[in-house]
Amino acid sequence: MENPTIKTPIPRCSQLGRYAARMLGKVTQNPPLAPHAQKMSAITATLDKESQTYEQSKLLIIDARVDVKLIDLTTDNAIQSFLRRVEVADDKAGGPLFKVVAPEGKTALVKPFGQKQLDVLIDLVGTLNALAATWPPAAQESASFEGLAKDYKAALDYRDSAWQSARNLRVARNLAKQAFITGYLEISFSVKALYPQDKKMQDLFFDEVENEAEKDLGEEPELPAAPASTEAATPAGSAKPA
Repeated sequence: MENPTIKTPIPRCSQLGRYAARMLGKVTQNPPLAPHAQKMSAITATLDKESQTYEQSKLLIIDARVDVKLIDLTTDNAIQSFLRRVEVADDKAGGPLFKVVAPEGKTALVKPFGQKQLDVLIDLVGTLNALAATWPPAAQESASFEGLAKDYKAALDYRDSAWQSARNLRVARNLAKQAFITGYLEISFSVKALYPQDKKMQDLFFDEVENEAEKDLGEEPELPAAPASTEAATPAGSAKPA
């Protein structure tokens, strides 16, 4: 009779729990087994639920990363278009207005990503607000970048929230796994005590830990190799069959 450990993969733990719960519930002639079947079902269901919830949370991280990537591209494009308008206002490249809004050049405004890019947007809004008195278009430009900053922050907040939620759910999943391992051991010891001299009955209720359920399905038959094409099989210079 084997018992899973903390290193046993969660999918295998679920299979072991399902097997044991069903077998414990099937042997009705020994009433003390019934509560063990119920407990095994409960700890397996909890592990499954926490594991599935955690896996779903990781998908939300993908969604959040998409949102950040998109708002970053949108921001880069907006900044580049803005700098072209600044150059038109200066009537030349690298003019006085450009040097105020991009003192370190265009790359310093568009290369950052994540929080650093948001910081760039916030600084740019401040600069444009200061320029509003001497460059009238600055007010409208400021409002545009303020909106982008708000959207960028929302995307970052969503991503950070998704990451933290996944971390929290991973802890919950790990605790559920530990509870499963502990419960499984307690049940196996109790079953062993019910059949102290009967190893066959002890082993009946618990599947082999290292035996994957897929092995019971057997090997997939190999597909026959595809025949070579007639053209490929015909030697160069030979006539093809009619």
